[in-house]
Amino acid sequence: MTFWSILRQRCWGLVLVVAGVCVITFIISHLIPGDPARLLAGDRASDAIVDNIRQQP
Repeated sequence: MTFWSILRQRCWGLVLVVAGVCVITFIISHLIPGDPARLLAGDRASDAIVDNIRQQP
């Protein structure tokens, strides 16, 4: 095998691994129950703080 064919294989492997990690992260983030803003704010946060977190870009 030439250098370029090995490099091409490694690049495709890298693309597949990154895509797989993105898909797994997306799935896990959607399986976690609860409101992400509430989780960021904490248990003792008021509704105003949670609403403020939701409106941040």
